[in-house]
Amino acid sequence: MSLPNKMVDKKEENDTRISLETENQENSIYQHPEANESFLENHSTVKEVIECLEMIEEANKTDSSRKHKKSTLDIKDLNFLVTRRILPNSAVFRRNKTRKVPVNTNQLTFMRQVDPDPDDRILARKQREEVAETFRRMGNFEYRKLNYGLAKDYYTKGL
Repeated sequence: MSLPNKMVDKKEENDTRISLETENQENSIYQHPEANESFLENHSTVKEVIECLEMIEEANKTDSSRKHKKSTLDIKDLNFLVTRRILPNSAVFRRNKTRKVPVNTNQLTFMRQVDPDPDDRILARKQREEVAETFRRMGNFEYRKLNYGLAKDYYTKGL
């Protein structure tokens, strides 16, 4: 069953109108200077980059009462010749001498943390297991009361 020509034409017009509207909406997004990403596709000159930075600077100014002069910076204004190099032995490259931090001469506390006695390790493990078991019981209690969020928190702390 074919549609009459007028109906087909109307449908095509609606389709083209909808597609044009979406294109216009998409293009309106890219009208904003900060949303323009054409610089990613094309090579930029220094002049264009400076203009873009000036546009961003002007957009960020809140006080419009002051008039700022437009920068006349051009690539021809700069001389890119190296006239003087800084030697690595100069003061800029010298680093401060490291300060000696007094070393803790009492190594006993350090060794206790690194290598505890087997009895201390067993005692610490039992304490951790008791705390975990307590959190598990509290989680079960809250789960039975249908407080799932609180139960999950208790289970997490128990782990």
